Amino acid sequence: MSSFIVQGVVCGINSTDEYHVNLLDSSSCTAVMEVQVPPSSMRLPPDVAAFPFDPMQGQEVDVLIPCCSNPSEPSGDSEAEALPIAKLSAWWPGQVKKVGGGFVIVELASAFSAEAVPERPNLHDVVVINNRISIPLPPSILKTDVVEKHQLRPRSHQTNFNPSSFHMHEIDIPDALVPYCREPTNYVQFARRCGLPILVCIAPDSLRPSSPVHREDGETYELRSRLLVISTDISTVKRAAVIDNTFIEMLRQKVQILQQTEELSRKLEASRVPAPFVEFLRIPEGLISQAIGYQGSNIRRASAVEGILSIKLDRPECTFRISGKTQESVKEAKALLDYSTEVVPVPRTYVGPILGSAQRHIQHIVDRTGLTGMRISSALSLDVPDFVTFHLTGTRRAIADAKMFLEFHIASLRELDELRGVKGPPLAPPVIESSRDGDSSTEQTDQ
Repeated sequence: MSSFIVQGVVCGINSTDEYHVNLLDSSSCTAVMEVQVPPSSMRLPPDVAAFPFDPMQGQEVDVLIPCCSNPSEPSGDSEAEALPIAKLSAWWPGQVKKVGGGFVIVELASAFSAEAVPERPNLHDVVVINNRISIPLPPSILKTDVVEKHQLRPRSHQTNFNPSSFHMHEIDIPDALVPYCREPTNYVQFARRCGLPILVCIAPDSLRPSSPVHREDGETYELRSRLLVISTDISTVKRAAVIDNTFIEMLRQKVQILQQTEELSRKLEASRVPAPFVEFLRIPEGLISQAIGYQGSNIRRASAVEGILSIKLDRPECTFRISGKTQESVKEAKALLDYSTEVVPVPRTYVGPILGSAQRHIQHIVDRTGLTGMRISSALSLDVPDFVTFHLTGTRRAIADAKMFLEFHIASLRELDELRGVKGPPLAPPVIESSRDGDSSTEQTDQ
């Protein structure tokens, strides 16, 4: 059978008889695929102190040969080039026949008969057959080949591992730390202090304790989680045994800091609100008490609007500061506080019907629209004696509803006069100006 060596790193364990291995690409930097193999299929690489070396004729060497065609020469098979095997190279045993410049003629020592290769499910797959990694013979491989010097290394005479070649140290993990031990970055510093070669990983079920561990440290171990420190160097495992308690304590403190940071972040996020919308509302001085409402009832109603953050009153300036999460909520609260007084002219002949018996109609208007007051004064002016003025006080919304009510009532009375053949008064005086009480007096003071 063909004899070759594929580069890889141990990355996990199923049991003492089976390990996970990541096969590396030609640069020995990137994992290409993962396989499960027994210790007997692995061995240490040659001592790196032997590099670089100058090959000599007759010397036994390992030759690095790509498992597929030369990458610089397109094969025309795009699917095959995308397979993991296209990124792998293997070390084949050989002997130097001749050295010339930067090139070396080597004779590969393996047998290449097709009969010697076990039956494979797929000629492009890397598989494990009889507990050994099996790859198809490179299509371009020859018994004698010309390679570059960098494709050679001294023959590796390391013996294959057995289960006892791997030394282990077990670290039981408290239940509170288990989620953090699943993240390898949390024990990188621990692994560095132990030294190389080393593998730190979560123990598989077959190597976990059969029952919960009981310790006098106040922690629970119901999850039976365990970290394994594995190395082929016994001194590495001994160093791990010396600092394992310190590692657990440092991890516990790290977790506490992370949890406190996460809690602070959650509280900060919960307290964070978007930049509020703010509007200022100035109320005529004579109406500020009505805007506030009885014992602040109007301010409480406006503050209860969904999305309102605050309502503050500057009493000397008669100004409300309204802030909210949305423009709509601010406008809604503002409408509940925006009190004013407007003057509406009414034809004198219609005042009686509008007032009604015992001012019943007026009270109806006030109740239906939400006005806080309606006052009737004398003639609009000496020049317009046929009109009297209704002074409407309340929110702008209430005043608008009351004006609509009065205009409809006046129009209806005029229509009845027309049906009777009576000439009705004009609906509006020749010249009419509306004003807001308080605003005019303020303007006079400013001047």
